[in-house]
Amino acid sequence: MRVAYVVSLFPKISETFILREMQALRARGADITVISLKSRRESLAHAGASEFEADTIYVDGAIPAASAMARDLATRPLASGRALARAAAGCAAIAPADMLKSLPLVAVAARVGRLLRARRVDRVHAHWATYPALVAWAIRRLEGIPYSITAHAHDIFAPNPILRHKILESDFAVTISEYNRRHLARVCGAEAARRVRVLHCGVPLGEYAARETPPPPGRVHLVSIGRLVDYKGFPTLIRAIALLRARGRDVTCEILGDGPLEPMLRLLLRDFGLADRVRLAGSRPMDEVRRAISAASAFALACERGRGGLMDGIPVVLMEAMALGVPVVSTRLSGIPELIEDGRTGLLVEPGDARAFADAIDAVTADRALAERLASAARRHVEEHFDVAKSAEALLALMERGGGGGAG
Repeated sequence: MRVAYVVSLFPKISETFILREMQALRARGADITVISLKSRRESLAHAGASEFEADTIYVDGAIPAASAMARDLATRPLASGRALARAAAGCAAIAPADMLKSLPLVAVAARVGRLLRARRVDRVHAHWATYPALVAWAIRRLEGIPYSITAHAHDIFAPNPILRHKILESDFAVTISEYNRRHLARVCGAEAARRVRVLHCGVPLGEYAARETPPPPGRVHLVSIGRLVDYKGFPTLIRAIALLRARGRDVTCEILGDGPLEPMLRLLLRDFGLADRVRLAGSRPMDEVRRAISAASAFALACERGRGGLMDGIPVVLMEAMALGVPVVSTRLSGIPELIEDGRTGLLVEPGDARAFADAIDAVTADRALAERLASAARRHVEEHFDVAKSAEALLALMERGGGGGAG
């Protein structure tokens, strides 16, 4: 099967889950073409991304897209006009400012659709229900190539023009949690919800063997990973560490990731006197991420709801820590309780509660038997439900039969 993956940017250091899924599909015989809507390259990329370099098409050039749209408007005005009108109407009703991005992307779809038709692509799959799904939807309208969608988090929690139409006109949509599926049912209605399946992201378990021995007791070393944005809850984590230090615990922490909140977090660390205890280490490739997590006493991610209702779905990095046999502490938010069962595969507290977060870290790092029990159960849970090989197999089956309808 020839599949075109549409993403906002490839490669992207924070989207290892997409790279792993494509690798797993390719290992099962799928011929993958990547459509990157942006050509700006990040300074850091995971090693596996190079496997797709020769098969990646960058399409953010305005002139070729406009030329393709003009040709489409001349040769098939009805289909092209309807696609533009639907996108414009959706933006006008929900997010007028998005019209400046959405309408040019219909032109991008005109260009991409012709390229994919020439490559005899069987299906388009969009990761994220925002602009990638818009391009997939427009390609279907212009070229008739079927498409499917994977929806994650901010792409369905924030205003999303024509989200319902993107789902209704797809062969199927998958989303990463039951929480998301219920949300889509509320937002898009029962008819659209019937096309939505829950299909977890996963980790390549062969690359995430559980560590043989945990760090020695005494000093507590935490690791947390994510973009430095408000819904990752890093200020809550920092306050929790300050509380632990006030209790006399010898705590250090390494935070991997970058983002717009870095200056504010550095000020917060200075104000709490933690600049020498908490390291903001920036983004790192996968091998360094694995080593950092494996060395941790516990993995902590204080997810919470951010501005505009943005929040995580199920952070893949929690799965990675669990697969590595590291005890995890997080929050009862969105789909996270579908991965972490409080008291069995990790510890959960309410979002934004720094004292409760400190208590949970204290508990899991002070009681070695508890930490080992949680870590062992977490590894088994990931093996059973969050293995990328299994999720890729299920996704490929859906692609080959066109979804099959229903919300199994």
